[in-house]
Amino acid sequence: MPSSSRMMWEINQQEEELFNQSEGMFNLQVAQNEREEDEERRRRDDKAHSYRVIQAVAQISRPSRSANLDRSRMERHLFNKIMIAVCNHDSYFVQKKDAFGVMCLLLEQQITAALRMLAYRASADQVDEIARMGKSTILKSLMRFCRVIESMYTT
Repeated sequence: MPSSSRMMWEINQQEEELFNQSEGMFNLQVAQNEREEDEERRRRDDKAHSYRVIQAVAQISRPSRSANLDRSRMERHLFNKIMIAVCNHDSYFVQKKDAFGVMCLLLEQQITAALRMLAYRASADQVDEIARMGKSTILKSLMRFCRVIESMYTT
C-alpha cells in the first residue's frame, strides 16, 4: 500500500504540476492579451493625438477670412428682366445649334460677358477665360448688346 499511496502522491503531484503549468500558460496568455490591448490603445491614442496636432497646426496656419464686402452687384431679377428683353429684341442672343448639332453659347454667357466688359471696363482678353468664349465672340456680343439696349431704351 505504501507504494500505491506513493503513486497517488506522484499522480497528485503531476496533476498539480500540470495544473500550475496550465495556469501559468493561462496567465501568460492573459498577460500577452493585456499587452496587445495596451499597444492597440496606445496606437489609437497616438493616432488621435497626431490628428489633433494636425488640426491645431492647420487652424493656426489657416488665414482668417475677411468680412463680406458689399459689391453692389446686380440683382438676379433685374438681370433676368434685361436678358429676356434683349432676347426678345435680337435673335442673336437666342441659344442655337451649330453645324454639328451642338448647342452654342448660353445667352447668360453672352450677356454676362458684355456686362462685365461695360461694368469693369475690362478688355476681351480679361473676360474670355471667365466667360469661356472667344475674344471675337465677346466683342460681337458686346456690340450687339449695346445696339439692342440703345434701340430699346432710347425711344
